[in-house]
Amino acid sequence: MKRLTERYLGVAVAIGSFLIQDCFPFVSAISEEALPYWRRESTLHEDILSGAVNGMDDYSEYNSRVPPKVLDNEDPVVKVGINVFKIKEINIANSYMSLNAWLRISWNDPRLAWNSSDPKYFNVNQTTFKASTDPEITQVWVPDLELYNQDESLSNLADKDVIVYPDGSVFWSRIGNLGALCAFSGIIKHPFDVIECTMDFSGWARSGKFADYKLMDPPVMYQETGTGKSTYQEYAILKGKERASRNNFFYPCCPDEAWPTLSFTFVFERTTTGYYQRSLVIIMIGFTFLSAAVFFFDIRCGERLGYGITVLLAMIATEIIASEMLPTCPEFIWIEVMCTGSNLFAIASLVESCVVTHIYYKQRPEEIPEYVEKKIDDKSNDDDYEEEEDFQECILLEDSSRKGEVVESSKHSSGVPKLSDYPNDSISPNDDSTNRSTLRRRSGTSALAQKFKDLTRRAKKKENVAEERHKRWREERGLDMEAFKLVQRIDRISFIVFIATYPLFLILMYSSIPLWRDDYAVNL
Repeated sequence: MKRLTERYLGVAVAIGSFLIQDCFPFVSAISEEALPYWRRESTLHEDILSGAVNGMDDYSEYNSRVPPKVLDNEDPVVKVGINVFKIKEINIANSYMSLNAWLRISWNDPRLAWNSSDPKYFNVNQTTFKASTDPEITQVWVPDLELYNQDESLSNLADKDVIVYPDGSVFWSRIGNLGALCAFSGIIKHPFDVIECTMDFSGWARSGKFADYKLMDPPVMYQETGTGKSTYQEYAILKGKERASRNNFFYPCCPDEAWPTLSFTFVFERTTTGYYQRSLVIIMIGFTFLSAAVFFFDIRCGERLGYGITVLLAMIATEIIASEMLPTCPEFIWIEVMCTGSNLFAIASLVESCVVTHIYYKQRPEEIPEYVEKKIDDKSNDDDYEEEEDFQECILLEDSSRKGEVVESSKHSSGVPKLSDYPNDSISPNDDSTNRSTLRRRSGTSALAQKFKDLTRRAKKKENVAEERHKRWREERGLDMEAFKLVQRIDRISFIVFIATYPLFLILMYSSIPLWRDDYAVNL
């Protein structure tokens, strides 16, 4: 009911205005000015979209698909600028950059102009229209501007209204993320890099004949509010170092039409150089110096090779972890050369350990295992024990033979007839016992002599073996000392070479940082 009343009221006011305008023009102007502002702006919207602005009938209904081209030889000028709010992301490994920014575009559309002194639009100095890259949504024509090296289309930016002024000037500002795939320049100095990324903007369906893209003045601005500052980020924008340029390109599809392209180059400074220094460069340098500690290890220490291999594996593990933060590219960047050089020095230290180990152990004869030596010593002890038993047996045999002679002599002294008392061919009463005693004594004496000969021969043999072992030990000991001294000399020379070359390598790497340049920088 209320809307119906307002409609009737509006119709009545319109009829009354028409009658008063014809009869009393002065009163008509006063009545138009007395209308509410929203009514005047609503009328402006209706008149612009219907093509009836200022009573001009040369325009039909406004067509948002047609660019505002008036003359055939006149190219509508479209100015583009960027107001950077904040860095969203810079991914070196994926060559990706994203800025949270306001994309600003301005142009002039005479179809949208009006006379603000006209009583119908009195004091209406600006208005807004719905604008979008979607032709089904937008009310006015908008440039089909695109980011050529885009990760996401500009159509993903938020749809915002355009601001239109009485002279037909249009200003369109949209906020969102500008994601670009960059050919980064300056990354070769990583982590001391100051990198650059260029964003190229141009029309997609319409050439410069329908939208001549130019740069705003200034082309790049920065949001200076507190929330626009970059804190705890890997990169910071170097304000004042940005560059902007305009170039015309021609394509085979339309060689007679120029396609103006706007290039915005942003410069970023790495704020995490200290982090990379602490977490990678200094650690790699420290591991390299630790790898040189093998020159002070005793060659007879079995942990020398194990230590060198462990240090090298630790360096490789550190480099693998850091590789996620580095770009995968065929170019050699500073930090990769530093890590590779350090790895080569560590490998050289390990190779030197392998060489001196071979030099020391190649001249040594094959050593008898300990358990074999123990078996030989046990057998030798058993032989000595048997020889001692044989010797004791010979002593007992000699004692028993001597005791038998003593008994014989005692018998002769007691009146028992002696052997000499009987003729040789006669038979003595004690003949059998005497022969047995004599044979026993003779056999015992010969066995004892034989035993002594065997013991003497064995003892001499053992002395010869012991002397041979001692001689061989002296020779081996002499060879070991010569090889040991040679290894020590090689270790000293290797350490001197290391301590002279690796610090020189570090000095050259750090002093040559300003000389590391790539060919990707765009000189605009």
